[in-house]
Amino acid sequence: ERAGMEPVCLQLEGHSQWNNAAAPNDATKLGPCDNSGGSGDAPTGGTQWWHKSNRNSDGECCSGLRVWNTDQCLNANGVTTGVCSLTDEHSAYLTKSGRLRVGGLCLSVASGEDQRLRALDCEKAIQWRKRNSFEPIEFTLMSDATQAEWRKNNAGRKEPAVAQE
Repeated sequence: ERAGMEPVCLQLEGHSQWNNAAAPNDATKLGPCDNSGGSGDAPTGGTQWWHKSNRNSDGECCSGLRVWNTDQCLNANGVTTGVCSLTDEHSAYLTKSGRLRVGGLCLSVASGEDQRLRALDCEKAIQWRKRNSFEPIEFTLMSDATQAEWRKNNAGRKEPAVAQE
């Protein structure tokens, strides 16, 4: 968010609804933030909702970011997406300092009014933040016992898709 400007969010450019890609890739852009999922509620739109995806090289979750309810993961260049895979070829994660690391660079915004996305050296990149996190319905539909078991098995694991700086 920049002073005096409305917050903008990372989103898919070509998708208007939740679905698999009409093509095997898409572009990303910045758009006015959809606040419909505030206070932990599920969102009503999907092109701005990202979640962890893909396996790390050690087989654990997660090395990348995926657009919710699509087959699209952020590519290592940060400005396009591609069909997600079980490998770590789509490496993207939010660092503890708020940088969105994509491959060896970080996603940032070009200076000026057009707010184009670009990947550049992380020291020069903007800071990102999560907005309106929510628990997906797939998790809430699990029994209390299954949720407790999942939480127990995942306790103490490093936060997937968040780097140790």
